[in-house]
This record gives sequence, structure tokens and C-alpha cells, in this order.
Amino acid sequence: MQNNVEEKAKTFATAAHKSINQKRKYNNEPYIKHCEEVVSILKAVGITDEEVLAAAWLHDVVEDTNVKLEDLQGEFPPLTVLLVEQLTDAFNDTSIGNRAFRKSLENKRLTVLVYPDTANIKLADIISNTINIVNHIDESFGFLEIYLNEVKQLIENYKEKHIGLPVLRNKANEEIEKANTILLEYKIKKANDSFKLNSTFNDNEINNIVFLNYVKYINTFKYKDILKMLNIHHCSIIESFRNVFEEDAYIHLCAYFENTEVKLIKESMKTSRKLTDSEDRTNIDNLILIALKNV
Repeated sequence: MQNNVEEKAKTFATAAHKSINQKRKYNNEPYIKHCEEVVSILKAVGITDEEVLAAAWLHDVVEDTNVKLEDLQGEFPPLTVLLVEQLTDAFNDTSIGNRAFRKSLENKRLTVLVYPDTANIKLADIISNTINIVNHIDESFGFLEIYLNEVKQLIENYKEKHIGLPVLRNKANEEIEKANTILLEYKIKKANDSFKLNSTFNDNEINNIVFLNYVKYINTFKYKDILKMLNIHHCSIIESFRNVFEEDAYIHLCAYFENTEVKLIKESMKTSRKLTDSEDRTNIDNLILIALKNV
């Protein structure tokens, strides 16, 4: 049975979020489901303090609903109110700057607030949100990468300053790593779909624009896996990289194979780092072909 303070906080939070008909983003569940997940995550790692759990239920009421911090004072213990205050985003106002700037300020603020349970609730919040966003990647794709970069920085700050329970930091990191893997796989799927829809090619040609978009899509994903998934002829790969990119693409492509001969690429680069010499191009193409035989 829940303690009285926690039960009261649950009832209060449920009513507050329901009063504005707040739904959880992407899955359209009542928002209180997110709060319930945060509480469950905290309990799972052994947090039983009813005042802390009450704050977990209430952590978004001031930020998201019409509830003011003063409304909580007198209704809940000082610790609960303090935690809710610290967990309320102080930089929501868009006049402050763009999202990246505001989130950087918020991450700094949350790092300075070293009260342990503030970090613990925030980490549980990150775990819950990350799982939800990833589970709806078709809808959240455009936002997921932005979100992951934001929360990863905060978790790194917590780790550096030993803030929050290690088990929660580790769990949050684990979910972020899973999300990054799923995101990369999703990018490849979208890029491959784009390839199938927009490209016809043979041994000597490829749609360079589509290929450029493909590589931009997947960014730092492993080139060896890209080549396997694309299943296109070696000369087409070389032709594309030559036409679309300069030396960095060659280096990144070849470095992944960890082939001793491929390391000669860097030695064959001009000091200007531009592939302007035809002999250099020929040498590099040959090295790439050697590496590609291992794909």
C-alpha cells in the first residue's frame, strides 16, 4: 500500500495533468502514465522515501500544467516541494534562445543542483522518456537524435561529478546506447528505401546525389556495414566517393577496414589534403579495391 504522502501526490498529479487533458507524446496515453513509470523506476532501484516518490509523481506539474509552486507549499513536505522546484525547467521561455541554447543552460543548472534525489528523479525521467521515444521512432525520428544528445550530456555531467545513483546513471546510459543503435538502423532503413526508390545503377554509374544524402543520413555509421547493406559494385562505390567527396571520405572508408595497406592512404595525401594529383587518385583507388575485397 502506498504511503499517504505518495498517494496524495499521485492523486494531485493525476488531477493536474488531466485538467489540461495532457497526453503523453507519441503514444497518446494519459500523461500520468509517464509519472507512474518514473516512480516505478525509482522503486526498482530501492528508493522508498515517500517524500522523494511524491516529488516523482509531481515532477512535471509546475512545468506542464497550471499548478504553481506555491500551490504545493503547505500541501506537501518541504523536501517534496524543493525537488519539484529543482526539476522544473527554468529555461522554457523561447525568448531566451533556441532549443540547443536553452537545453545547455538547463543541463548546467541541473548539474549545479547537487541534491542527490533531484538527479535520481531526473535520471528516471530520462529512462522513461527514452524508452517511449524509441518505441515510437516512426513518429519521433526527427526529434530522437536531438533528444539523445541533450540527455547524454547531462548524464556525462552527473557521472563526472558523481551525482545520482550509479545504477540509474548506468541504466540511463544503457537506454541511450540502445536508442542510438536503433536510430542508426532506422536511418539505414530510410536511406536504403531512398536508394531503392531513386536509384538505378550498374558497374559504372550511381546516383551521386542520392549517395551523398545516404552518407549524410548515416553520418558516422560503419562504412563496412553500409557497403554490405547496399550491395553495390566496388567500382560504383569508388566512382561515387571520387565524384561526391574529397580525401576525408576516402580516409574514413578505408580506415574502418583496418587494412595495413590502406594506411598508406594518409601517406599519399598531398600537404594541401586535396586529391588533385591523378597518380594519388589511382593509388588510393587501388587501395580501396584491396580493402573492399574483404567486405
